[in-house]
Amino acid sequence: MIALRRGASELDIPGVRVGHLLPGIVNAATISRTQVIGRAASARHSPVTIIFGPAGGGKSTLLWEWAATRSDVGRIGWVALQRAHNNPVRFWTTFLGAVAVAAPEALRARSGRDIAALATGEGAVDAVLEVLHSVTTTITIVVDDYHCIADTGIIDGLSHILADLPPTVSCAIGSRPVPDLRLSRLRSQHQVVEVGREELFFSRAEVEEVLAGELGPVEADLASKAHAATDGWPALVSLAAQVASGPAELAALIERGIATERWIADFVIDELIDAQTPHIRDFLLDVGALSELNPDLCDAVRLATDSSVAIDALDRLGLIVSLDTDRQWWRFHHLVSDVLVRRTRIERHADIRERHARAAAWLSEHGHHRDAVEHGIAGKRFDIAAQNVVPALELFQVEPGDETRWFDRFPDDVLANDRELLGEVALYVRIVGTPEQRTRLQSLADTLERTTETALPEIDWQVVLGNSLVEANNVIDTLLTTRQSGLWQRFLPGIAAMAAIANENPERARAIARAAMSSAPDKIFLRTMAGFASVAEHHLD
Repeated sequence: MIALRRGASELDIPGVRVGHLLPGIVNAATISRTQVIGRAASARHSPVTIIFGPAGGGKSTLLWEWAATRSDVGRIGWVALQRAHNNPVRFWTTFLGAVAVAAPEALRARSGRDIAALATGEGAVDAVLEVLHSVTTTITIVVDDYHCIADTGIIDGLSHILADLPPTVSCAIGSRPVPDLRLSRLRSQHQVVEVGREELFFSRAEVEEVLAGELGPVEADLASKAHAATDGWPALVSLAAQVASGPAELAALIERGIATERWIADFVIDELIDAQTPHIRDFLLDVGALSELNPDLCDAVRLATDSSVAIDALDRLGLIVSLDTDRQWWRFHHLVSDVLVRRTRIERHADIRERHARAAAWLSEHGHHRDAVEHGIAGKRFDIAAQNVVPALELFQVEPGDETRWFDRFPDDVLANDRELLGEVALYVRIVGTPEQRTRLQSLADTLERTTETALPEIDWQVVLGNSLVEANNVIDTLLTTRQSGLWQRFLPGIAAMAAIANENPERARAIARAAMSSAPDKIFLRTMAGFASVAEHHLD
């Protein structure tokens, strides 16, 4: 790269700054991306290489490292684009400047003003092509930060040039979204190598290597947590390593949330949120509270009809991750989501509750019960939240700890006046709840009994799982007979199976399995519990 810098410093082309012909400085902490570079290196046999990914994805660094590994490293011209290059004359002048650096002989007879003149007028693209076809040695032109270009004339011109590159010239392009260049024919001919977000982002092993370089040796578990918290986003991994002074501090940062660190939050806000067009930025804040994105859901939340266009743009920018093969559901990268939630609370404070409520209604209607509970609670639509708790449990749309967390978030008056809801969460609170939660549950149960003269069912677990078969069977038979709550009915076969195991009673396990399968063969949860009972039967036999 020294030769490149020396060559660039000798150029005197009007309108071209030396800095526009130089690559950026590579972070000293950057690790070698041998495997990814190997993918890009296959470009030796392809005229066009595209490296795309979001801000901080390591595109420029990868381009630099890839260029440094090539045997023709001294024959590389670099174009570092800025928004000002949307002017066609400035763009093509800078492009020719990079050609002059890589192949001085092609423009040796021309002065700087002659080179600038070539880039002026309607014949600029043909003039650039003529220069490229005069190159007799192998060169590569690197065009970095292509996402700065929006001028359709430049886009059309570069598409035309890429389709007609001579055998001696190849081109590598770095961009945040997938470049809007016409490359279909070249792709069909295997003439394009593309390296995207999935390859740019660090693997767990690479995260561990980066952290070790900054903080010293780290445990594999900490590296895994850091990878999950950052999604392997290179800039965010690097920032987290810089913020933490050691492994213990990094673990603490991950525990409280990486997005709480100001440097990291500022990067997300400056480079990933505020850097977007006004329309995309508004969309981000409109849907920032959603854990998952779907065009129809976003339309319902925004009271709009153009969400699919915005989601497609976010996908091209690498800010969202597809969750299904049909590409109908998406999520933000975890850290982007955390920062967006905080930003949304500030900039959309006036109507954030109503947006949550609209999300809850749509999710409930379309069978996404867990998320309906979450948004219903956040939007103070406890009626929607309450009616989705049972379906969420029945369809396994829950994660560990949801039940007790929902118990904490529902107000007393809602729980005390909804016997079914209180009965659903009572089981979990009694088993895994904190002493404070069990105390609150007892108070609510007392209120329910006073107002409705109905008590919540209880289970003495020591009896059920103890050594007294008679007592265990009596407890289970009582609950089976009363059928006081749908949740208890779903759990009873499993409870009874545990009792059968504890009491070594295969006949009872067999009876439970038959009863469960015949009473509700369409209930997934009940069939699962019946399966437990069958396992108990075989175990005991």
